[in-house]
Amino acid sequence: MTHRRTTGAAAGFANARIAAEQSELVQQRQAARRVAEHARDAGDCLDLLSMPGCQVSRRPRRTPRT
Repeated sequence: MTHRRTTGAAAGFANARIAAEQSELVQQRQAARRVAEHARDAGDCLDLLSMPGCQVSRRPRRTPRT
């Protein structure tokens, strides 16, 4: 019985951690959008996003289909 309880607790912890990570990603994307909205140009945006605390995942650019 203790093993099942531990497994249930471990699964609950894992689910909570996944939810927290997903929430953090949403907040990071929202912050990046706000920075981009207020930046003067692309260089300013990159400078602001490179500041400590601004973690932006860089997605590969999509290449147009030909």
